Order: sequence, then structure tokens, then C-alpha cells
Amino acid sequence: NKERAEFQTMEETIQKAEAEVVRLQGELETPGQDARRLQAAATALGAAQARVEQLYARWADLEARIAAGG
Repeated sequence: NKERAEFQTMEETIQKAEAEVVRLQGELETPGQDARRLQAAATALGAAQARVEQLYARWADLEARIAAGG
């Protein structure tokens, strides 16, 4: 089942997405950044954080479907 396969790899996918959030947070905290680079990092961080939230929601959805016999 495709959803079961996705569920099996979701934890790893979330860990990678969270690592990207941490990387971008570090980039924002690096001293001496120019304004354009900081803006780009802030935008990317917002997108990465939204992605993590989406992945957690998808994981919960998959878990519920599988538990229901899907």
C-alpha cells in the first residue's frame, strides 16, 4: 500500500525537514550577513517551518487511515 510506505518513511522525512529548519536558523544567527541574504534565509525558514507542520499533519492523517484499516 502506497500510504503505508509513505508512513514508514515519514519519520525520516520529518527529521530531514527539521534539520533544514535548524540549518536556516543557524544561517540567520550568523553574524555579518547582508540584508538580502538575511531576507532570503528568513523566507526560506518560514517555508521550511510550514513544510514541517504539513509533514506532521500528513503523518497524523496517515496514522489515522492505517489505524482505521486503510
